[in-house]
Amino acid sequence: MPTNIVLSEEERAAMQDGGGLKKRTIEDRSRDIQSFSRFFDSRTGGKKLEDLAKDEEGRNQITEVVSEYFNSMRVNSLEGGVKRPKKLYAEKMKSSIKMTLIADIRVNIFDPVLFPKADKMWKGFIEKLAEEGRADVKHKEEISANALDKIYDLLWNTKEAL
Repeated sequence: MPTNIVLSEEERAAMQDGGGLKKRTIEDRSRDIQSFSRFFDSRTGGKKLEDLAKDEEGRNQITEVVSEYFNSMRVNSLEGGVKRPKKLYAEKMKSSIKMTLIADIRVNIFDPVLFPKADKMWKGFIEKLAEEGRADVKHKEEISANALDKIYDLLWNTKEAL
């Protein structure tokens, strides 16, 4: 049977300071929630999210705005041009917004009980990404070991010649 000991003040401080978020995560969440908040304010006329979350009509409005936010989002693509975000990036932003709102105002805008349409709309968004080829990673064919050896030999010979 386990026993407990009395923690020292240093151990208590270490316990409370331990874990936490990395600096990069905090910066990303701040950037993501600022972007979302600007969009949300522009679509709701500055109404507060926590006030809208109090009744079903407000929650439906939140769901519509969140869906529009992700569906209208475009990013600069490595393939060139402006496209929808890739699935993993969109999921990262979703998580960032969700966790910040939970921490700040205690509202989970992706809770399927309070926001039943949100899950359906998110799945529709992910399906749209899949149709556009933005949902899965396409890996290039691996370079064979023999070809890689020849490339290194060629590079070495080029270096020696120069």
